Formats: sequence, structure tokens, C-alpha cells
Amino acid sequence: MIITKVEFNLQQKFTPKTNYGDLDTIAKHKAAQENQALNAQHIARAVIEIRQSKLPDPKPIGNVGSFFHNPIIEKIIIPLLPVYIFTMICEMSAKGTITALIGAGFKIILTGIVLSVCYLVIQYGIAGIIARKNPFKCLWNMSSAYLTAFSICSSSATIPVTSACAKKNGIREDIVDFTIPLCSTVHMCGSTIKLAVSSIAIAYIFNIPLPFAVYAHFVFMQGIAAVAAPGVMGGVLMASVGLLESIMGFGPEQTALVMTLYLALDGYGPACNVTGDGAIALVIDSIFKKKDNE
Repeated sequence: MIITKVEFNLQQKFTPKTNYGDLDTIAKHKAAQENQALNAQHIARAVIEIRQSKLPDPKPIGNVGSFFHNPIIEKIIIPLLPVYIFTMICEMSAKGTITALIGAGFKIILTGIVLSVCYLVIQYGIAGIIARKNPFKCLWNMSSAYLTAFSICSSSATIPVTSACAKKNGIREDIVDFTIPLCSTVHMCGSTIKLAVSSIAIAYIFNIPLPFAVYAHFVFMQGIAAVAAPGVMGGVLMASVGLLESIMGFGPEQTALVMTLYLALDGYGPACNVTGDGAIALVIDSIFKKKDNE
């Protein structure tokens, strides 16, 4: 979709909307201090004050702070997922089909970790060639970001650490401040690898036919869903559940098992995501350096 025209209908009379958190209280307090009627400047200063209380200063640590959040994903769906998975596993245990799956679970998770590491080595190899830097040293410099994302299972929450690690690789601050926050929401390579491995394994275990055309369709659509997914724990998974059922033909049992395998060791997906962000930043920094030299 290409947007060619935008029209704005603006009210001539100022009507503030201050229903976010403490915005109304803080803005009115600022207006009262100046003995003035509430205006746009009071609201702007209140927004800045609230932002500074919740997010780091964007000058030393770049971030894309906003007032948007994901209450449904973080506060409703993710907490209820274990209950849903538990009930499905109990049903499969009653049918006697869970024993074989438990033994395969470790192998599936290990396969996903190995593939994600291979992806990072290839990605940094290419980035190292383009940027003319030691790829293994650059990859090692991102280890703090990898471990942080592995432990907290979130790409977005790791942005400050990822930015600091990327700067160790000699990437300019303005490139880091733009690339890392953007990639934290659109570059979900590790989560995609994890979901792909889990879905193939479950299809194989349950003898579900998986023609190349069908899986290629799933991979293409899942890539789009991963870009649109929020950078929170389970974001890519929840954005892809419908695709597992509509394209792969999975039923509730298979979908529950994919969720179980995905969440069993969720950390390596976001860890791969944020580490790969550093490689992308390397390439972009190299491209713009060449343009600046010209």
C-alpha cells in the first residue's frame, strides 16, 4: 500500500485530551502554578515529564519511547497461555500421546538454538565483509545484548543494552539510535527460526503432510506476521497462531505443542533477534560512511 495523500480535519478550538495516566493531574498542576488556563504548552511539558520518569534520557541512550503499550499481549494472553497449554497436555496425556513428544522436545529446542547461532555467524560474516571488520570480534561485542535478551525474553526491553554493544563495534551514534530501535520491532529472525523448527517438528511427529508449496506459503506469511508482531514475549507466536491453523492445518493439540516448544526456552529467539540487529547496524553504518566519503 502506497499513501499518496493525507487530509487532516483539525478543530479550531483547542480541546485537550488528557486521559492518559497522570497527564491530566500534572498538566493542570503546571497551569495552576502559572495561574493560566490549561494550554498545549502545559500538556507538552507534562508529557515530557512523564516520559523522563519512565524512560532513559534519549541523548546518552537512544530509544523510541512512546505512550503505546501492549496490554492484551502482556497482561491477558501471555499469562493465560500456560493454562491453555496445560489443559491440552493433560488431554494428550490421557490419550497416551505425550510420552514420545517429551523425548523429542529437547532435540527440537537444541536444533533451534544451533540454527540461530549458525544464522548469526553467517550474518556477521557478511556484515564483516561489507564493513571490513573482524566478524567474530563484532559478534563477541554483542554478547551482553544476547545474554540480556536471553534472560528477559524481549527485544524491545533490551534496546539500551543492544545500543551500547553496537557502539562498541564502532558504529556511529546516529546510526545506532535509528537502526536498533527500528530493528527491535521488525527484525525477528530468531523468533522466526524457533517457530519454523517447532512447526516442522510437530508436523513430522503427527504425520501431517507438508508440501513445499504449503510451507513456503506459511514462511512468507509468517515473515510478514513477525514484522507486524510487537517486540514482547510471545509476540511473534501470537501473531502466527492463526497461520498454523489456516495454512499448516494444525488442530488445537498441534498448536498447543508448538506454543509449548516455543515458550519452553523462549530466550534464544529474542537473543538472536537483538544480536542480529547489531549486524544490520554495521552494514548500514558502512553504507553511509561510503556516501559521506563521496
